[in-house]
Amino acid sequence: MKKPARVGLTSVIAAIFSWGASPVSVQAQERYPERSMRLIVPFAAGASTDVMARKLGVALTPLLGQQIRV
Repeated sequence: MKKPARVGLTSVIAAIFSWGASPVSVQAQERYPERSMRLIVPFAAGASTDVMARKLGVALTPLLGQQIRV
């Protein structure tokens, strides 16, 4: 067997054996983030990008369940 094939076969075997090897179970927090989210617009206030970002924040608030401040 050539060296690249051996390395590939070894990688596949290592991946198979490490598939369920993580002993730590991670759970997400119930309410993330706890504070309101900020959407930073790097352009002048009142410009078209600012207006669109504010409309986007209003539309995303009910979907994400968090207040979005621009």
